[in-house]
Amino acid sequence: MGGAENGNPADIPVHMLDGVNTTNGNVLLSDAHFQFQGVGPTFGLQIVYNSQAGPGITPLGRKWTHNLNVYLEPLSLGALRLHKGDGETIDYP
Repeated sequence: MGGAENGNPADIPVHMLDGVNTTNGNVLLSDAHFQFQGVGPTFGLQIVYNSQAGPGITPLGRKWTHNLNVYLEPLSLGALRLHKGDGETIDYP
């Protein structure tokens, strides 16, 4: 945490206390519901609550997401935005 995607420039220290970012007041909670380990990468379901998430409603409710909620959003002029399951977005020009 501490990157620009969390509302903080990367050079500002982030202080967390019981899931609360005391720098900006964001509440960030997560819980792993299950994990399967075997050959290859670990597969599991982790849910995340982010109090500063956008206003959209997901299948888990407002401001909730999960690690399997990954999708591409087309932008103008062929650019793409990757939405990761933790709420981070990455733009590809």
